[in-house]
Amino acid sequence: MRQIAFLFLLPLLFFNCKSGANRPDREEALYQTVEDPEPSIVAIPLRIEIKELEELIEQQTADLDLGEAAGEDRKLDLKVSKADEPIKIEVFNEQIRYRVPLKLDIAYDLGIAKPKAEGILALDFRSEFKIDSSWRLATQTKLISHEWIDEPKINVAGISLPITSVANYAIRRAEGSVERAIDLAVDQQIALQTYVTDAWNQLQKPIMVSPENQAWLSIRPIALKMTPLSANEERISADIVLEAVPRLTFGPEAPSELPRPFPAFAYATSGERDENFNLNLGTSITYAEAERLAGESVLNETFTSGNRSVTVDKLNLFGRDGKLIVDLTTSGSYNGSIYLSGLPEYDTGRDRLSIDDLDFTLSTKSFLTKSAAWLLKGKLKRQLQDNMNEMLDDNLDDLRKQLEKELKQQELAQGITLSGELDQLGLSRTYLTREGIEVVVKLTGRLDLDVQGLTQLLPE
Repeated sequence: MRQIAFLFLLPLLFFNCKSGANRPDREEALYQTVEDPEPSIVAIPLRIEIKELEELIEQQTADLDLGEAAGEDRKLDLKVSKADEPIKIEVFNEQIRYRVPLKLDIAYDLGIAKPKAEGILALDFRSEFKIDSSWRLATQTKLISHEWIDEPKINVAGISLPITSVANYAIRRAEGSVERAIDLAVDQQIALQTYVTDAWNQLQKPIMVSPENQAWLSIRPIALKMTPLSANEERISADIVLEAVPRLTFGPEAPSELPRPFPAFAYATSGERDENFNLNLGTSITYAEAERLAGESVLNETFTSGNRSVTVDKLNLFGRDGKLIVDLTTSGSYNGSIYLSGLPEYDTGRDRLSIDDLDFTLSTKSFLTKSAAWLLKGKLKRQLQDNMNEMLDDNLDDLRKQLEKELKQQELAQGITLSGELDQLGLSRTYLTREGIEVVVKLTGRLDLDVQGLTQLLPE
């Protein structure tokens, strides 16, 4: 943004005036009202690998041991524990289904002998989940069916193992424990409320994006929603839809705004979800900051034209009726002030900001016509304007490259990676306010949020 500020001032530095006892009239400042750009919508795909979630639930049930107890007919001794076979998960709309395999160690008292057998019984559970207004994800898990994976067999002297009794007993022993383990795992480890509230609070803090230029990015979130969960064989997906009015400001201190309250949970509609992100970034640079940035390169510099030269002693910027007014104070061949004005306009055809009508103010023209008409002639102004536009294009290209670099691969937290691609960067409009120069930068592209390594994210 330092380059952008300098571009507005560059043409002024090469206009040279003859000394005179009078000075042109100074334009009166007149400003536009600060306007927030159209809210930006960013849909961030959230992906959770089903394999990772299976491993997480596996950890929660790995030590499941329901102990030994006598069966219904008191001849059956049964020990129930988690089998080595992996837990399987499927997602259907607002339901998560789990298949939990149990290992059964069986001893059956025949009086004359006590033969033993082993079996594996799969219990199928269904969790219906709801997200309340505070973004807390809660589940209620229930057993829906069972199936023998490896049916135990004992057949001694014509006496067979009572499979129905074994299954019923195992189910009664395991049902409540597994349901509680699953609900607890989801509640503790998929802490949607914690993640989202932390993110909301962090997004309200200004970020120093350029210490050199004292540039601060404020995301300024105003709404947060989520699409319903969906899934395929590999992953569970949802979109976090963020609505914000981001601004880029310049100054030695971070901008201060009252924090917005955390929004209640709401599902996003199909119209609020787009595969691309669309950011309208309001960029604000105060006149004082623009003067400081430009002054680093031009104050006390001497500019020569033929046998005349002037030294820039002071610069002032202000606005009037949407135009940028530059008060340039010089000494040398001309001692005093001259004023130029131009209307910053967005050229949709060339996708750039230009000030093609930059010219001396009427009072300056009138004054110079009488005392230094030679300054009003020549091609220098057009050459400088072309140079300004070319430099602005270079600045936009540099900004694009920097954003593309930042979006390549960013680890937001352990196991949570943000990646993206910038498709288009351009300027949508600009205007002048009492505080400074406002430029709206429009960004479009794609974002992707991958959540991996869930089993490594568990608290100690």
